[in-house]
Amino acid sequence: MLLTVSAACNTRRFNKTVIDIPKDSNGKFILMYDLDLQKDHALKLQDLQHGYDGIQIRIWYDYSLTDVRKLVILKCRKNRWDAEYYYVHADWKYQSLRDSVTSYTHRNMVPASGWNVFSKTLLSHQILTLPDFFSINNKNITFTDGLSCNIEVATKNKFRFYTYTYAPSLAKDYWQAKDFFEALDLVNKEFNISITHLTEDKSNNAPYHR
Repeated sequence: MLLTVSAACNTRRFNKTVIDIPKDSNGKFILMYDLDLQKDHALKLQDLQHGYDGIQIRIWYDYSLTDVRKLVILKCRKNRWDAEYYYVHADWKYQSLRDSVTSYTHRNMVPASGWNVFSKTLLSHQILTLPDFFSINNKNITFTDGLSCNIEVATKNKFRFYTYTYAPSLAKDYWQAKDFFEALDLVNKEFNISITHLTEDKSNNAPYHR
């Protein structure tokens, strides 16, 4: 999947929620957001554009050249954290720009170090407020196929979407990328999630549900 993204971002209000989603060169929300929204709806997930009473973070692992997608959902309400994991198969149709979910498995998860340590470390990497990579890409780095990590963040009055291509070498030039990849590495290690698409991860010995 080849995606071209401009550095422009869109911030507007949706009812009382501030919406912050990058836009493409035509002034539309970027394709990665639309594709993840399609999958959100297929999985019957809550619409975060209306905000969330607490904190909700969704991390989409969108792989090119394969039908595998992964999703980690982290929620905090009334100081209680929960985590969910989806291993998704999707059918990408370039002509119609559709990424249709064909099957998935789902489970709940608990971080290896416990919620207190994990949540404090995760938030210290500024995952709620990091910018979209293409808004800071002053070296005009381009990407084609690979892994795109797309983040949805919702709080009571704000919804954000941003994306980073999985290229840890960016960390040496961009502190924002360094924070993001450290946050992603933390999530992967705490929940035993493989960064590759080849393995359906089985952390926490929780049962799978189709």
